[in-house]
Amino acid sequence: MVIKENMREREVGAWDSHVPSEVYIMQRLDLAGCPSIVKLLDYKRFPAAQTHRLYLEYCPHGDLRKLYKRYKAWR
Repeated sequence: MVIKENMREREVGAWDSHVPSEVYIMQRLDLAGCPSIVKLLDYKRFPAAQTHRLYLEYCPHGDLRKLYKRYKAWR
């Protein structure tokens, strides 16, 4: 599991009771069954600190940038 912490969103009223946009998008991608997208396991909001944490699936082979660089060097 990987934990990503985000600070306050730029949207006005971002810390009202709605789901952060990044969480909403990741939930929609998961519902669509996209196997190539990192899975959002959970998220937690901390309104007093104006942050939220995303708990994401761990990818043991790194991110897309690392994969691209390895592939490019191999070609």
